[in-house]
Amino acid sequence: MHDVNRQREASTVNRLKGSAERLNDDVWTLEADRGGLRLVVHRLMGEQV
Repeated sequence: MHDVNRQREASTVNRLKGSAERLNDDVWTLEADRGGLRLVVHRLMGEQV
């Protein structure tokens, strides 16, 4: 049972990582891992791009 849960968790993390990589750009980065999702902003709001 634990192996099945670990496989599901790994599959979910991999899907989240794939989605995060597709959505990343030069303004922000979405990171996914076992701890959840993190949004990393690379530029301050209001800065001209």
